[in-house]
Amino acid sequence: MVCEMMPRGDLYRLLGRDFDRQYSWWRRGRGVALDVARGVLYMHSRSPPVIHLDLKSANVLLARDFTAKIADVGLAKVLSRADTKVSLEGTFDYAAPELLSGERVSEKADIYSMGVVLWELVTGESPRNRQLRPVVTGEGPPAECPPAVAAAIEACRAKDPADRPTARELFELLAATPAVPRFSV
Repeated sequence: MVCEMMPRGDLYRLLGRDFDRQYSWWRRGRGVALDVARGVLYMHSRSPPVIHLDLKSANVLLARDFTAKIADVGLAKVLSRADTKVSLEGTFDYAAPELLSGERVSEKADIYSMGVVLWELVTGESPRNRQLRPVVTGEGPPAECPPAVAAAIEACRAKDPADRPTARELFELLAATPAVPRFSV
């Protein structure tokens, strides 16, 4: 097997270091979020869909140019009608409620996890016991992200999977967010 070199390591370890200067939403966070959303969209677009089931910042690797790739697909499942109930797998702070309770899962379990990864990209913090503080929104620093991104984080983390966006909807929303802060004069 040949693997691409990802010299910057995983996102989890990088978020705590030099966050404001390097990885905030207004710096590289938006690009990383788009790369991850594009990867999730790719997996969910397969026929049948593939669900990762352990999407978290430690499973997002960064190349030298800060391109993000989803890694560690060891828990991934090919989704079929007969195989949508899984035992508790993944990482507690990132796992969707239906995964934790042993209910049937769909692609929306990855969307929940993506909401937690987005929150990490926006705040530079790690989730603790499934508790995420509110984000500071606005059109540029000192705000942590645009209001639409904060709304997407909440939508992704909806308790009911039916209330979460699809991977395509999430990708399109993130792609429509400003690449640079908009300042009013």
